[in-house]
Amino acid sequence: MKTLSKLSRATLVLLSSLVCLAPLGVQAQPSVRPIRVLVLYWDEKDHPANEEFERRFQAAMRSATSGPLEFYSEFLESSRFPGENQSKLLHDYIRQKYADRNIDVVVPNASAPLEFLFKYRRGFLPHTPIVFGATNYPSAAQLKSGAGATGIVFVNSYRKTIDLALRLHPRAEHVFIVSGTPAHDKVYEKIARGQLKGYETKVAITYLTDLALEELKAKIKNLPERSVVLYVWQQVQDGQGKLLESQDVLRSIAPLARAPFYGMSFANVGLGIVGGYVWTMEANTARLAELTLTVVSGARASSIPVENAPDTPMFDWRQLQRWGIRADSLPEDSIIRFREISLWQQYKWRIMGVIAMIVFQSLLIVALLLHRRQTRQNAAALGRAQRVLTESEERFRNMADTAPVMIFVTDATSQTTFLNKTWLNFTGRTMEQEWGHGWTAGLHPDDREACLAGIEASFQARSECRLEYRLRRADGQYRSVICTGIPRFQTEGVFTGYIGSLMDITDLRTSQAEALASQKLESLGVLAGGIAHDFNNLLASILANLELQLSDLADASPAEKGLKTIKTIATRASEIVRQLMVYAGEESAIFEKVDLAALVREMLQLMMVAITKSAVLKIDVPPNLPHMRGNAAQLRQVVMNLITNASDALREKGGEISVTLAPVQAPKQSSENPGGEFLRLEIRDSGCGMSEAVQAKIFDPFFSTKQTGRGMGLAAVRGIILSHGGTIRVQSAVGVGSCFEVLLPCVGQAELESGDIMKSAPHVEAQNITATVLIIDDEDMLRLPIANMLRRKGFSILETGEGATGVDLFKAQAAEIDIVLLDLTLPGMSGKEVLETLREIRPSVKVVLSTAYGRDRAFRDVAEPESVYYLRKPYKIDDLTALLQKVCLVEPVIVKKPKVKFRHASGSKA
Repeated sequence: MKTLSKLSRATLVLLSSLVCLAPLGVQAQPSVRPIRVLVLYWDEKDHPANEEFERRFQAAMRSATSGPLEFYSEFLESSRFPGENQSKLLHDYIRQKYADRNIDVVVPNASAPLEFLFKYRRGFLPHTPIVFGATNYPSAAQLKSGAGATGIVFVNSYRKTIDLALRLHPRAEHVFIVSGTPAHDKVYEKIARGQLKGYETKVAITYLTDLALEELKAKIKNLPERSVVLYVWQQVQDGQGKLLESQDVLRSIAPLARAPFYGMSFANVGLGIVGGYVWTMEANTARLAELTLTVVSGARASSIPVENAPDTPMFDWRQLQRWGIRADSLPEDSIIRFREISLWQQYKWRIMGVIAMIVFQSLLIVALLLHRRQTRQNAAALGRAQRVLTESEERFRNMADTAPVMIFVTDATSQTTFLNKTWLNFTGRTMEQEWGHGWTAGLHPDDREACLAGIEASFQARSECRLEYRLRRADGQYRSVICTGIPRFQTEGVFTGYIGSLMDITDLRTSQAEALASQKLESLGVLAGGIAHDFNNLLASILANLELQLSDLADASPAEKGLKTIKTIATRASEIVRQLMVYAGEESAIFEKVDLAALVREMLQLMMVAITKSAVLKIDVPPNLPHMRGNAAQLRQVVMNLITNASDALREKGGEISVTLAPVQAPKQSSENPGGEFLRLEIRDSGCGMSEAVQAKIFDPFFSTKQTGRGMGLAAVRGIILSHGGTIRVQSAVGVGSCFEVLLPCVGQAELESGDIMKSAPHVEAQNITATVLIIDDEDMLRLPIANMLRRKGFSILETGEGATGVDLFKAQAAEIDIVLLDLTLPGMSGKEVLETLREIRPSVKVVLSTAYGRDRAFRDVAEPESVYYLRKPYKIDDLTALLQKVCLVEPVIVKKPKVKFRHASGSKA
């Protein structure tokens, strides 16, 4: 019984313990609230420094803690939006945004957002501690205000960097300190004066603070000898009001100075400064992450002392070379960036290999001389053999020198021993210059390494060698060649070297590239034509609906201005589509006699005010040149676009634009270029030039190197020139300039007097006439508003979106229908088939063909087009109304088979 009692008591104790521990087990795994960090940046979101700070700071925080983190970012942008009112607006915005969000710590990454926090923290986040990175020390009162603040101060190595600069330049007598802000705040100068107090006894210190960019450049250019410059920080606005960042200012002034620049920011190393004790983003963000986690863990921010950011001695190797500073005079732990590898370091083993080869050949020569001494008794036989060999070599040389390809011979060590006359004529060098490895001097620098590696591999494998590389011709031009080499062996199988030939394939490659470019542009033209057609239909619908809406508006309606603006934009869009049509070859115009010389001189006179003032214009356009047949408006567009592009290429550094026009005789080259007399218009500039990649795309639609360009200028130019039976070519190189050459065919006097390509018919006066119109158009968004507008103008309207339905309507009411407004592209039964069916029903039917295509494309597949009237989409309702009234006045033309004649509404023959 006692035992049972003890067991019972033990059981009760155990159960009681489990009951007590049960809730503890539930509470052992509470949900962990994430640490919320708000980072307040100075500049805009996409500033490179902000992006790097965010990436490194978040990485440092995540590596230092395993708990969840939430980051929030706000951007002060005081450089772009200065003023107290903007700060108040931002204060109100942040206060409302984070009203229900508990922020654990706020991290300003610069002095501007830190000052913003000190000024407005009572209004928002009053109980949130601050961990900052700034360029100056806050006051004690500021550090203790609210929940307290701590952090690091960077750009603080004034004394260390100046001491280093004076040690590296012991003869320096002047120190110039560059700093400034758009708000003309002398905070950096104040910090520098405090840090460098007492240095005035060592050197003369001059502060270049808050100077305009041009004034600062002038100061830097005229620095006295024995000077050094400490570049702290500088923001300034240029003449156009654009804000230049500190690094942009440094790039523009450092090359002008005759004195070395030093700095305290890692971001400036590589932009013109020698170096200095610099702060780095990696070290700063790592330390800020540590301080942030310390504060979040419960430490009071104001109890943590503010400390200087870590600094690192860092230098630019190129600037050390420029100012003659030895690397061993730098601090021991210095970091040297942009170090260039010496020729010996880069080609050490190759140089040693060449030396070894030379030593080996020298030893071989000595051995041969000894051997020759021992075999003098066989001199007679050796002489006979030599004569035979000489005769054989002479025969080989004669054959090689008359060959149309370049021929070479090498020995077993890859040394060139023979080059034929064709090779020497190509390179313009002597045999002595080309012997051995001398020929490699003509290799293109980009091909040299691959070419020599290929030769070396072939020699090792003793196999056939086939290489392609570029070789410099006597005129300095690099030409593409195919090199084919065959190994040579003696009768015993001993390898003796290579014999091979080179063939110039540059012209072949050029022809292939031109053919490929032509196919590409032709494909793009087809694509551009299709896009332009569909887009014109959309624009037509937009304009029709706009006109309908405008007509429904009451007088002085507030919506009228907006709708007219949209109408203007749509009209401008149709002009761009017209350029696409020109590029695609879908657009034609009336051609007439044109004096191209007078046209070019006229355009140059008009464009004088548009050409950049830094360009010098040279004109060689003589009078009395042969005339041509073309469209003057389109030719003016060609001249304007080419001159504008040449002017844009000279805006940065100025230069010369040369315009010449002269007659030339061109031989027949193809069916597209029949030869004969041409006018050659050449527009050349000395501007920045274009790379080969850019040249391959300049005639593509929508390709542009300008920020505001639409990419249609040169595409339209090419389309215009092709429509005139001409050609356009471009020659350009980066840094050299560009030359556009346009060839346009001349015509004889007899052809000029034969009349224009398209003649206008007598004009028919429009009258207020109404009629019954059948509209057949599958675009509902266009057809319905056009029908409504025509009804308001007194027309009786029948309309449908299908060709077959339109034919049925015409059959049912053929006697009442006066005009058919017909779309060319219809689903199912096409516009062409509808037209033919309408003619069978009533041969005298009046049809207005409405399409987004140009005139030539629209009538390409239409039989007897002279009887059909033409209206181009998009069009205005007033133009359509006037056309319908004129068509009503024209006597109907009965189509008779097999030959009929129709007439356009415009009065011109198709």
